[in-house]
Amino acid sequence: MTSNLKPKIYFIKDAEQIIGRNRLTLRRWWEKDNFPKPTLINNRLAWHAETIEKWINQKIQHEPNVIA
Repeated sequence: MTSNLKPKIYFIKDAEQIIGRNRLTLRRWWEKDNFPKPTLINNRLAWHAETIEKWINQKIQHEPNVIA
């Protein structure tokens, strides 16, 4: 039986792949409050998956013709 469970936590490599930007760009964005700030889990940058998905949906709604 296979499961279609989505991850509940995204680490920095996941965020880079999902957003399509490198970690330095993401860091600049969160320092300017343009991207959710991560938390540390075992010294690794992490986000709740829901937080990133919500940010993406807000970007799509407010800037439908602009790719981040």
